[in-house]
Amino acid sequence: MSNKSFFWPILGTYIFLLIGTGYITFIHSPSLVTLVTPTEIIAVEKAEPDLKKDYLDDLRISRERAIKIVDLSSYSFHIILVSLLSFLASVSAQNVSKSSRPFKVDEKKAEIQLNKLVKEEEK
Repeated sequence: MSNKSFFWPILGTYIFLLIGTGYITFIHSPSLVTLVTPTEIIAVEKAEPDLKKDYLDDLRISRERAIKIVDLSSYSFHIILVSLLSFLASVSAQNVSKSSRPFKVDEKKAEIQLNKLVKEEEK
């Protein structure tokens, strides 16, 4: 298999992972689930002190978990983005190195030209 046959599946996988982690990080944020609605605020205010304390503790814990999930998805997004860019950079570097191969030097012609230069300097 040639290198070109691997390019599109690898690029597709990177894009799929980038879209998935980007969706989790920027669109479907788990911290949205932990937002308190106005009816919950009223219910908590009217509740018993122990229930109020338990509810606020649960809310604090779920917020901390949501922050950890968002941090993890943000790190994952950045890692996948960097790996995608490095993959594209390596592919472009390979293509540039293939197209700009050094020219071949004809040794006989080079020797003749060198001899001409040496003779001109001697004169």
